[in-house]
Amino acid sequence: MTVKEYWTISDVSSGLEAAVRGAFPAAIWVVGEIQGLDRSRHRDHWYFEMCETSPEGDTCRLSATLWKGVRDKLFGPTGRCAGIFDLQGKLDGTKIMALCRVSFYAPYGKISLHLQDINPEFTLGELEARRKALLEKLEKERAFERNPGLSLAEVPLTIGLITSDGSAAYNDFLKELALSGFGFRVLLCDARMQGEDALKSIPRAFAALQTLEPDLIALVRGGGSRLDLSWFDREEIVYAIVGSGVPVVTGIGHEIDVTLSQMVAHQGKKTPTAASAFIVDRVRGYWDHLVGLTDKLVRSTQNRIVREDERMERNQQRIALGCRLVESGAVRALQNLGQRLFTGLLRRIGAEKERLDRSSHRLIAGRHMAHLVEQRLEVGNLDRRLRQTALLLLDRHRSDLTLAEQKCRLLDPINVIRRGFALVSDRKGQIVTDLQDLALHDLLTIYLRDGKLEAQITKLLNEVNDGQEKARQLEIW
Repeated sequence: MTVKEYWTISDVSSGLEAAVRGAFPAAIWVVGEIQGLDRSRHRDHWYFEMCETSPEGDTCRLSATLWKGVRDKLFGPTGRCAGIFDLQGKLDGTKIMALCRVSFYAPYGKISLHLQDINPEFTLGELEARRKALLEKLEKERAFERNPGLSLAEVPLTIGLITSDGSAAYNDFLKELALSGFGFRVLLCDARMQGEDALKSIPRAFAALQTLEPDLIALVRGGGSRLDLSWFDREEIVYAIVGSGVPVVTGIGHEIDVTLSQMVAHQGKKTPTAASAFIVDRVRGYWDHLVGLTDKLVRSTQNRIVREDERMERNQQRIALGCRLVESGAVRALQNLGQRLFTGLLRRIGAEKERLDRSSHRLIAGRHMAHLVEQRLEVGNLDRRLRQTALLLLDRHRSDLTLAEQKCRLLDPINVIRRGFALVSDRKGQIVTDLQDLALHDLLTIYLRDGKLEAQITKLLNEVNDGQEKARQLEIW
C-alpha cells in the first residue's frame, strides 16, 4: 500500500470542512426547537441543540452556539428580541427561526450552527397560530361558559393556590390576603409557571386541589415576556381550568396581553395582587352586609326597648293609681266596719240594760222570790252569753282588722318604693298623681328605696297614650 492510498484524520477533517463551506458558503435561516439550553453552565455563551421532530417521531439534531456578543445585541434593551424571550425563563421547546452559519469544528469533528440573528416574528407567529386554533376549538365546545358558569362562594375563605412556592407572585398574593385581616386558609400547590414542566405540574395541581374542596382556586404568576405567557395558551393548562369543578381566579401578571387561561377562568385578573384583591373585596362585601344587618337589628331592638320602657312606665302609673284607690277603699271599709261594730255593741248593751231595769222593778214590787232567783240566774246567763258573744264578735272583727292592716301594709307607698318604684311629692309635701298643675322650675322630692333626692323640672314632654288620652311626662335634670 502506498502513501497515496489512505487519508489521515486531518485530511478527512479538512475535506469535510471544505465540503461544508462549499455547501453553505453564506449564512442561512434555520427553523428548529431549542433543546438542552443550560445557562447555569455557560453564562457567557449559550450552547444548545436545534431539533426537528418528524410526524413519525424521528428527531434530527444539530449543535448550536449563541455567542455572548450576539446574545447581548439581540436581547439587550433595544434588541429586536427584547420583551419576547425571557433571559431568566426556560427556553427549551421554543421554536425559533435563526440566521445561522454552518461550520465544521475539526478538533471535535462536529458540525454546528452559529446563530447570528433571530426572527422574533416567526416565533410569535407560530404561537399566535397555535393560539388561534385552540381559541376556535374552545368556542366550538363552548368552553368559555363552563368555569364562569360555576357558583362562586359568597365568602371564599378557603383558597387553593397554584404558583411557584416562594416566588414574587406567591408573596404578593399572600400579602394582600394578610393585610385584609380576614381569616383566610390557603392550600398551596407548588407548580412551574413556564416551560414543559408547567404543562404537567399545573394540571396535576388542579387535580390535587379539587380533592380538598376549596372555595376557589387561584392560578397566579409574576410578570414575564410574551413568550413566557404563551404557556398559558397551551391546551394542557387551558383545559385544566375548563375541567375544574371549582371556580378559578387567575392573576397571570401581564397588563397588556390576555391569555386563553384568563379567558376561560371564572375571573381573569391582570396580576396576583389584583386576583387576591378580588377575593378580599368579595369577603369584605359580605362582611359589610353583615355589619349593616347588625346595625339594623340593633336599631330595631333599641326602638323596641324604648317602646317597652314607655309601656312599662304607663303600667307602673296605672298600678300606683290602683294601689292608692285600693288603699283608700280599704281604710274606709275598715272605718265603716269599726263604726258598725261599736254601734251594734252599744245597742245590745242598751237592750240588756233595759231588761235588767225591768227585772229590778219586779223585785222592788215584791214579786215572788222564785221569780227573783230565776231572773238573777237569767241575768247571769245573759251576762255570760253577752260576754262570750262580745268576745267572739271582737275576735272576728279583730281578724278582719288584722287582714285589713296587712293589706294596707302591702299597699303602703314605702313598701312599693322598696320594690323598685319611686314616690314623687311637690314642695307642699303632696303626692304627685297628675302633672297638669305642675310647671317648669317646680321643685320635687323623689323618694327612693335607699333615700330621697331633690329635683327641679326643666322640660315638659307630651305623649299620646294608645291614641285615646294624653299623658304628660317630666324630664328631670
